[in-house]
Amino acid sequence: MRDVATLIVQFAATIFMSAWVVRRDLKHLAPDLLSRAWPESSFWSAVVCFSPICVPVHFMRTRRSALGVALGIVWFFATVVTVNGLAWVVDAAFGR
Repeated sequence: MRDVATLIVQFAATIFMSAWVVRRDLKHLAPDLLSRAWPESSFWSAVVCFSPICVPVHFMRTRRSALGVALGIVWFFATVVTVNGLAWVVDAAFGR
């Protein structure tokens, strides 16, 4: 039961965190950078199929600079650390 709960939490948290990071960034983008972002139809495909890899790809696509790569890497690691922290909490809750 513990493994199933951990898997479900990791899956949901990964999708949620990836979508949240990308949506948060989209709100603050200038119009010229926003035109490089994924259209709505591709957004959810990228988030569900490739999360958390879609996070650095989003920043590289929209910024096309070293800053974009750096932001993507930072947010990628933040996403992975958060998801693994939640998985650890679920494991601890089930008495691992």
